[in-house]
Amino acid sequence: YCSFNYDEVTAEFNTIKDKLLSEIAPEGIVIIDNKGKIIYINQSFERLFGYSAADAVGQSISIIQPADLVAHHNRGLDRYLASGERKLDWQSTRTRGRHQSGREFSIEISFSHVKLNEVDYFAAFIRDITEIVAQENQIKEQHRVLAQKNAELDNFTYRISHDLRAPLLSVLGLVNVYKVCNTPEEQLDVVNKIE
Repeated sequence: YCSFNYDEVTAEFNTIKDKLLSEIAPEGIVIIDNKGKIIYINQSFERLFGYSAADAVGQSISIIQPADLVAHHNRGLDRYLASGERKLDWQSTRTRGRHQSGREFSIEISFSHVKLNEVDYFAAFIRDITEIVAQENQIKEQHRVLAQKNAELDNFTYRISHDLRAPLLSVLGLVNVYKVCNTPEEQLDVVNKIE
């Protein structure tokens, strides 16, 4: 006689599935409670921030935040828990993260929220976008340099056209005088003035 408990097998399968999916995810995954304490991280999070699960679980999420962002994050979390108000785009927010070594780098975060047994939990999916931000900054700098060069070229063109306008008008006036000259001596005098 073999007893089969579908609920137990389904729960075990879901646990295995969730563990496998979170461990192969290229994004760092962290789950925190409503107090900002880390309750889970995946291997990508460990690689991204340098903390092992033993070092991170139970710690405040502030261990991966630059010091100047900690108070801002705490206010945002408190505001959301009190009112449900979101100031950030939960699908894609760019900010800075802090590695265990203290090195700061650019990250992009997607958030989700779930309430279980009257406790709020938040999951964050974190990507290192340092290279993307560096490329964007390089493009912005190239754009700035090109805009500056265009402004210099416009200024040069304006100066040249302004500087040439007066002499050309003088030549044009002398050409009109030449047309009404009666003698070769008068014409020679005008040509010399044009020259």
